[in-house]
Amino acid sequence: MPDAASSDTFAAEHRFALLAHGLDAAQLALAAGDLTGALAVYTDLRQAYPESPDPYRLPAVALAARYNRDEADILLEEAAARFPADPVVAAAFADNALERRDIPAALERWGKARSQFPDDPAMAEGLAAALRAASRYIDAEALLRDARTQFAADPGLCAEQARLAFARRDYTMAIARWQAMRRQYPDRIDACAGEAESLIAAGRFDGADSLLAETVARFADDSALLVAQARVATARRDWAEASRRWGIVRARHPDNKVGYLGQAAIWRDLGQFDAADSVLTEALVRFPDDPDTRMAFAAIADSQADSAAAVGRWADARALFPGHTGAHCGGIGALQVAGRLHEAEALARDSMRRFPYRPEPAIAYARLADSRQDWPEANLRWDRAKARFPDAVDAYLGAAHSLREQGNVPAADEALQQAAARFHWLFARDTIAEPEALPLPAIGRDAPIRLTVTGFHLSYQISLLFGRMLPFRDRLKVEWINVGMDLDTVRARLPSAALGATDIHFEESMVGNAATKAGIRAMLPPGADIRTFPTTNLRVLWPFHGPDPRLVPAPPVYNGGRYVDPDRVAASLVDPTLTDDALFDMYMELTEAAPLDLDALYRDDLARLLAEDAGLDVQMASFVADRFHHEMLVAAPHERCTPIVKEVARQLLGTPILREICDLDIALAGLDRLTIGWRAHNRALPVHPRVARHFDLAWWRPDRLYEYGRNNFGFREYLLRYLRWSPLLT
Repeated sequence: MPDAASSDTFAAEHRFALLAHGLDAAQLALAAGDLTGALAVYTDLRQAYPESPDPYRLPAVALAARYNRDEADILLEEAAARFPADPVVAAAFADNALERRDIPAALERWGKARSQFPDDPAMAEGLAAALRAASRYIDAEALLRDARTQFAADPGLCAEQARLAFARRDYTMAIARWQAMRRQYPDRIDACAGEAESLIAAGRFDGADSLLAETVARFADDSALLVAQARVATARRDWAEASRRWGIVRARHPDNKVGYLGQAAIWRDLGQFDAADSVLTEALVRFPDDPDTRMAFAAIADSQADSAAAVGRWADARALFPGHTGAHCGGIGALQVAGRLHEAEALARDSMRRFPYRPEPAIAYARLADSRQDWPEANLRWDRAKARFPDAVDAYLGAAHSLREQGNVPAADEALQQAAARFHWLFARDTIAEPEALPLPAIGRDAPIRLTVTGFHLSYQISLLFGRMLPFRDRLKVEWINVGMDLDTVRARLPSAALGATDIHFEESMVGNAATKAGIRAMLPPGADIRTFPTTNLRVLWPFHGPDPRLVPAPPVYNGGRYVDPDRVAASLVDPTLTDDALFDMYMELTEAAPLDLDALYRDDLARLLAEDAGLDVQMASFVADRFHHEMLVAAPHERCTPIVKEVARQLLGTPILREICDLDIALAGLDRLTIGWRAHNRALPVHPRVARHFDLAWWRPDRLYEYGRNNFGFREYLLRYLRWSPLLT
């Protein structure tokens, strides 16, 4: 970039007789990378042509592109005061607040613009986007519904409705809305790209590929469509095809940074950090002024656990983009990982001063106290974050998670209650009227709906979720029933007439005493809505699971035995004369050489899941197949992780009578919030490196720790303790 002297010379040599000439000269300076020179030209133009808003608005755009949004806001505020009747200025002023994530200011500015220019559909779209950013989904839906009545032919409002459904994670609705937009505007490429993004999020990769292939045939070289095709292959984890597609993006659109970032992300996920660095280094040469490229370059060092490099790269990012909150928060995290906590604290405090309207630095500051388990300080910081950013949902959720980690469940519930009071859109009984929605059932009573849930551990988790979900608070009475007992014992433990008053009955299939389950069903009232769901276990992740003669009950500490998930190979290696290294090496040698057909074991698991789905209301086989490589779905052969529990709950939320309590969208949002930090399993069994390599498990890391009771074991530590049959901290 030219120095200040050359920029002053540039400005002095250009005194323009026409405004258009000056604007062209400023654009030429920007194209040459001379931001300082361009700003000097704009300053002269503001003095020479005070009646034009362009010398205010255009330099603000240039500053915002460099993440100098605070400076841009000063210019736009002055422009808004000088040109109050200009809708373009009003929209730019409001949008800058949204882009700098000053949500209260964005809501205020867009609200004023909407009132001042009621006949401009862009103002309704902008206000809806601000409401979406504030997670005020109910209000955004109502606004868009009214605006669509007023501006029936405006495509921007259609797109915002689809984006809103996507933000609510209602991918089915998002897909339907993008499809409706494509039918109305067949040449809108953003509708196709949006639908493809929603299909990917829903795990419908074939549908996304088919849609994009059809659209690319019409718009052969559109970069957004080519990027979407590459993202489908990336989401499938088809690395060869994804690399090929990202290569096409770079070859046809070498000035599109996304092609480089996409390829680098693949190398990162594969653990090939040098290759990722190489791609991003090339991108930095091509896009030296792009913050996303710089952030990705810094994040690669985070992934490599190269703390010194990460700290340095994030510092470079802050120096180049001092107005980018992500550069500061990334640096806080890197310093924390490097053990430089005093510097992390100092940077967090500086970031809070620099970005007083952004919640992220304050939240990062509170998390620093969490990480060192300084609970009094953590509580103080979370309280301040909530007070300072009352519209930041993450401040409440972070506080609740911190309190839960402290074991203070009542206080965690209170924090969530505060969120419920503040974010009525999430917890209130408001509804989102959709033409696709089912009518609410009329049960005609004020008493709570009664839900019984039968089964073992999975059903117990479901009962906890439904019992604690804030949208159902005081409107749903949940009773969990352990069906491992005989029917008489069950009846003796239940409140009087509990089953006879049941409105909804959730039954975990394939577990428990069949006679007990049949007896419970017989006692339900005729109108009870019965929903069934599978148990959903996986075995392929632990192919060496098998008998161990040492596994015997040892009450009162180990009622089911010390290590309840036995390993047949480890059972054959009981030899106290061997060193730890020799014993572990022998185990690894035997397990690496053992004849295994892991693909056949996986097919067996999927076939069993499909068979278990048959005739049930909740279907899980396709969910497991879609997520198996991407997420840890099961922690042990009979221990499901949160994604499975959440998906079962999500499908059960479709039970019609629950819509008497609240709209499905609100219930799903409540489920999302409740399951942040939710741990559904009691123990986690380490996954063998051979299995992780074979299936290319994205969530697996060699140094991953697994929770086992009150312990956190790595793979080697757990195996050695198991081989030695060492006592566990229970």
